Amino acid sequence: MEMKKCVEFFHNGFGYGYDLGTLNKVIESLCGCKLVEEAKYVVQKLKGIVNPDGFTYKCLICGFCDVGNLVEGSKMWNLMVDEGFVVGINVVEMMMDTVLKSNRSWPPPSPLSVTTRCHLFPVVVRGG
Repeated sequence: MEMKKCVEFFHNGFGYGYDLGTLNKVIESLCGCKLVEEAKYVVQKLKGIVNPDGFTYKCLICGFCDVGNLVEGSKMWNLMVDEGFVVGINVVEMMMDTVLKSNRSWPPPSPLSVTTRCHLFPVVVRGG
C-alpha cells in the first residue's frame, strides 16, 4: 500500500513534473534500507513515464546483491545491458562479491540454462 502512495507521488507531481533525479534518490534510499523489492516495484510502475538510467539499475543490482538475491540481481543486470547501459566496475565487483560469498556457481542452474542468456561473463572477459 505504501509503495502505491510513492508511485502516486510521482503521478501527482505537486507541480514539479516527473524527474529522473528524484526517482534515483527514492530508489537509492529504498535500496539502502534493503527495500529493494519495493524499489523495483516503483521503477516498474513508472517505466515509460520516468525511464530508469544506469544509476537506477546500479542501485537495484547492488540492492539485490545486498539482500542476497542473485537471481533478481542478474535479471536487473540483463535488463540494464539489454537497454544499452554500460555496467560499471563497481557493479561487477558487487555481483562477483555476492557470488563468492554465497558459495554458489554462476550462472545459477536452471532448466532453461541452455537458452538463457547471461551477460555477466562476456562483460567481465571483454575487459580483461
